[in-house]
Amino acid sequence: MKRFFALLAAVSAAGAVQAQDRPNRVIMADFLREAGCSTTMDGLLAFDRIAPSDVQAALNEMLSLGFVELTADGGFALSPALCGIPNAPGEEVLTAAIRLHGCVMTESVAEENLAVFGLNRTNTTGFVDALIARGHGALANGETFSLSSDICAGAALAPLPDAEPFDPGAVLVQVLVENGCQLTEAEAASILPGLGVSMDMAENAAEALIASGQASWAGDRLIGDPVFCATALGAPPEEIEALAQSRPASARDRFVQMMSDAGCSITEDEFEAVMARYALTENEAETVAEVLIGSGQAMMMGGVFILDRAVCDSVPASDPSPEATPLDRFVAAIRANDCAMTQEQASARMAEIGLTMQDMDDLADHLMDTGQASVVDRALVLSPELCAAAPVSPSQTAETAADAPVQAQVVAPSRVTLESFVAAVHSGGCRMTAETAASFTEETGATLLQLQEMAQTLINLGLAVGEGDDLVLSEMYCESYRP
Repeated sequence: MKRFFALLAAVSAAGAVQAQDRPNRVIMADFLREAGCSTTMDGLLAFDRIAPSDVQAALNEMLSLGFVELTADGGFALSPALCGIPNAPGEEVLTAAIRLHGCVMTESVAEENLAVFGLNRTNTTGFVDALIARGHGALANGETFSLSSDICAGAALAPLPDAEPFDPGAVLVQVLVENGCQLTEAEAASILPGLGVSMDMAENAAEALIASGQASWAGDRLIGDPVFCATALGAPPEEIEALAQSRPASARDRFVQMMSDAGCSITEDEFEAVMARYALTENEAETVAEVLIGSGQAMMMGGVFILDRAVCDSVPASDPSPEATPLDRFVAAIRANDCAMTQEQASARMAEIGLTMQDMDDLADHLMDTGQASVVDRALVLSPELCAAAPVSPSQTAETAADAPVQAQVVAPSRVTLESFVAAVHSGGCRMTAETAASFTEETGATLLQLQEMAQTLINLGLAVGEGDDLVLSEMYCESYRP
């Protein structure tokens, strides 16, 4: 069946609404929205899109239709529905918009007339169907929608029959699944308010999904768990079973495993020392912890996080190996890809590696800062030594590296860090010239590519600028730097 609000390739010239044909009440509503949905009589009289002699008549019409109300200070406020989404529920906004335009609207002008209210094809089709189902409107010839006489006169909308309690989480899941089980914050902000879900409600629903292991964050993108999404899409049981066997543990699973291994209680310092073993980011851990506390399954007491014994005992204790750190898994994935990996390849293998894009970005920065990798042709390339050896972890000290034969082999004297690079620039009067750069490479064994990458990092952070062939630290950074 042809939908009332089908998106047109272009609005025909014959159907386009010309400014001079628009009723004064529509023009006044536009003005009030532009003015923040309220104004004074002086503001209305100063409005030049309606003839001064017609302002009072238009205002009286808006008042009689319930579209404008008097304010305590003698001004005029536009109704929340005509202020548009998210000031009122989408169905009320649609009804008010059609009443404003005479209670009848054709498909050819719907897109242009309704867009100013935050309405679009995605969020309007369901509202139209619901209005028709309750007898509040009718669709003629598949393209002209008209409100019933009582609704046109301002009667309240009847509640939906047998309506289920509104569940923002269910709406988020539906949008997430329909969007390929990936949803950015920008996409959510453009879709969810029109469906009655505020961004605060969406954030709470997303946190609940993450805490239950049904989703995870990758940068600003909410990613649905493969098994959860396959089930929601009605995939065959054998496909769901295969996904369940191959998927990495969820953030909640990893958090509970960590708590089980810690004896069901952990301090903040203890958590920071072990979270990397379980591939947990601080954001994931905080989200899961908050939901567990909110559901009465955990509590904070004297700086100690305590997990309910029943939840804690739901998983067997493990003995996580230091070799299974996020850094090792990241490096192993790059080695398996011929020791080089682009951002696109990393994104495609997130689930397999068990890391978010933010995690991998942080680990890539660490590898470059410690000279264990570099960027070549938009790919992260491991050094020859690391390609055949083990990575040095961010927390490893020079002393522990000396105790580890394999890792000590990786940190050869030729390695250069961002810190040593900054120290060299600072010692040169906060400036590095082509000559001092050449001396630095000879002394440290660093490559020119490494120097260029570290210089660009400082520039991107606003800590330095390029002046011709020289790199110059910012004045503030130069003065505050302490080796």
